[in-house]
Amino acid sequence: MDWRNLTLLISLVGFSGAAAAYPIPVDFSGTLLRWKILGADDPVYYEITNDSTIDMELATQLVSSSTDIWSNVEGSDLRLANAAETAGSSPKITVNFNSTFDGGDFAAAYAAMDEYDLDGNPAHCSVHIAIRGGEQTSDLEKTILHELGHCLGLGHSLFPKAIMSYRLEENSFALDVDDMVAIRRHYAADGTGAALPPGCTIGRKSGKKSQASNITWFIDPFILLLPAIAWLTGRRLRG
Repeated sequence: MDWRNLTLLISLVGFSGAAAAYPIPVDFSGTLLRWKILGADDPVYYEITNDSTIDMELATQLVSSSTDIWSNVEGSDLRLANAAETAGSSPKITVNFNSTFDGGDFAAAYAAMDEYDLDGNPAHCSVHIAIRGGEQTSDLEKTILHELGHCLGLGHSLFPKAIMSYRLEENSFALDVDDMVAIRRHYAADGTGAALPPGCTIGRKSGKKSQASNITWFIDPFILLLPAIAWLTGRRLRG
């Protein structure tokens, strides 16, 4: 671990508020974003729409590969399933492959929670993937995996190797330590409620209060293990 990584670790555990503690994944209003599931036998269903030039079979394969990754995190009850393969299921996530969309000149993709139930829980999330032609399959894979993470309630990670980071060129088509910890704590297999992940996301200002303001001085002990895990797995933390 170089000095930049050491500096990051100190900054994570040495200060209060948003600099020291990461909140449960939330949207910009501070609302908890977590699907209400009853366990591994109660999947979150998704569907795929395609009005682009990409082959539908390839689109389905790309999405399936990503949902399999999110569905196989040890210690998490989260499962994603294709609504087209289960009669009577209602899709909660729609992955749209689009030739154009608003803002598409500036973004390759985006995800948005666009429906909520009466209790304020997510009821539907839309992912839009821009297909302009010439996209690399590897980039599409990572983009879909990243955007599905947002639909599961995760924000952006500070660690570039995490699929939930902004750094498309530095992560791979896989979950890193930060991603797995966040999803395990958000959808714990032991039935416990959502707990604080040490990475995805960092507090943002919402009016005068930070989303992290209610957990000032919280220090997650798992943060102390990240350098050792990164060293053992050959992965570097964000510098």
